[in-house]
Amino acid sequence: MRSGQFYPGDRVVILDNDEGAKPGDVGFIVSRWIDTVYVVKTQDGSYHWVSNPDIDSTDPSRNIEVGTTVRMSSNTHNHPFLKIGDLAQVVKVMEDVDYYKVLDNDKFYWLSNFELGPYIPSRTP
Repeated sequence: MRSGQFYPGDRVVILDNDEGAKPGDVGFIVSRWIDTVYVVKTQDGSYHWVSNPDIDSTDPSRNIEVGTTVRMSSNTHNHPFLKIGDLAQVVKVMEDVDYYKVLDNDKFYWLSNFELGPYIPSRTP
């Protein structure tokens, strides 16, 4: 999954995000980080992406894998759909995902490479 397609200073368009950034907005890459991302099913039945630093297994002797129940332990990535202490079940694991810190409308967001696209300015004839 390592794409390395974006670098600090690049302009990007936000394609999708559930942390408050608006799809279609254009932002700037500030930094890059590589980690694991998980799709979790929350108690209300919805599905969301969360990253490794924000969750802990409810059984510390188990690695986090598909089927593991996890507890939200941090909200460093501004997940409005989960509060610290909420439980969710892991349904997909993606390792070595590129995350980018993006500045958009004076706010910072951590977005994965599949939530971003290159910004291509429109041409006017």
